[in-house]
Amino acid sequence: MNNFELYNPVKVIFGAGEVKRIGEAVRAYGKQALIVSYPVVDFYGDLFERIHRSLTQSGVAYTDCFVATANPKLSEARQAIALGKREHADVVIGVGGGSAMDLAKVVAAGMLYPHDLKRMIKFSHSTDEQIPPKEALPMVMLPTLPATASEMNPTAVITDDATMRKSYVWEPACLYARVSILDPELTLTLPAYQTACGAIDA
Repeated sequence: MNNFELYNPVKVIFGAGEVKRIGEAVRAYGKQALIVSYPVVDFYGDLFERIHRSLTQSGVAYTDCFVATANPKLSEARQAIALGKREHADVVIGVGGGSAMDLAKVVAAGMLYPHDLKRMIKFSHSTDEQIPPKEALPMVMLPTLPATASEMNPTAVITDDATMRKSYVWEPACLYARVSILDPELTLTLPAYQTACGAIDA
């Protein structure tokens, strides 16, 4: 086995039904949450009702931002950042698979990023045009697909709408989530194909 170093500051809350603790987890980091997920969330059943209820009971206000698509786009990030600034969000929640959580990371960093958002992304390793983010709003992740481990790493995939180039931003200084709630009940109704893809991904 090769030598390696591991650093992972993410607090993990694991267990069936632990989604109910999202309010207390978020409250430790902010009072106004921006919830990032997909345009269509009805397949989640009452999940967002449970999230909203937990946040409200913990005294956290929230704004839903359901714009994430597969291989999330810079335009989606810009839309979410504008909404987050308008609502004075001070914490970001990512709910879904890797695309939703990746978008949440870009949004959390973009809320505080002083340059054009495109400069954050590492489009080329042969040039030095990227300006990595130095800070981000605190993030809480709620994965619903066991696959990409975005809830446990400081990396986000993002796509430039103009060129359709898919690339990434990686920054251990600020892109780790503060808390990830791993509730296996949220993955029970996944199709067999998605379950298999997640297992292979892992």
